[in-house]
Amino acid sequence: MSSVDEMYNNGIKINNACYYSGINRITYYYRKKHENNEDKRYITRIDNSIVNKIIELCKERVTYGYNRIWALLRNSSINIDKKTVYKIMKNNNLTLPVHSHKNRKELKLLRADKPEMLIETDITYIPTNNGMTYLMCIKDVFSKEWYGYSYNTSCTAKDPINAMDDSIIRKFNGTVPDNIL
Repeated sequence: MSSVDEMYNNGIKINNACYYSGINRITYYYRKKHENNEDKRYITRIDNSIVNKIIELCKERVTYGYNRIWALLRNSSINIDKKTVYKIMKNNNLTLPVHSHKNRKELKLLRADKPEMLIETDITYIPTNNGMTYLMCIKDVFSKEWYGYSYNTSCTAKDPINAMDDSIIRKFNGTVPDNIL
């Protein structure tokens, strides 16, 4: 800017001075107009007490992300936008690292190559007119065949055990070997 002003003071037109300096004329006039004004893009309308409150909450609750911090502020009747909370946390290095899910294929380490090698349980919620009912079933992973089930109006810890007992009884045609139970 000062080089363009010096050239202009030495008798060179603004157009040529900007060309020699490598500055666009629009940029020159914009900077000249705003050189004494503060840049309004960086002026925050958020009170420092709110910023300090966000920093304090982040230090108290290290595992909270910006959504939870925003919810805490909202519950304490401080109205602020989520994006503003995120920006304040990011500027103060208080954001958490991005959580990425593990590869879902790695979770499927157990594979069944033949029937009766791997079984799994499944709970299905069935809505009825009288309320919710629950179907617990034991099925083979390889053939998708059901071995046993338990259908009940309540879901307790005994129901999957009852489904397993039912599958053992069905598998051995009503007679259970001594070494299983």
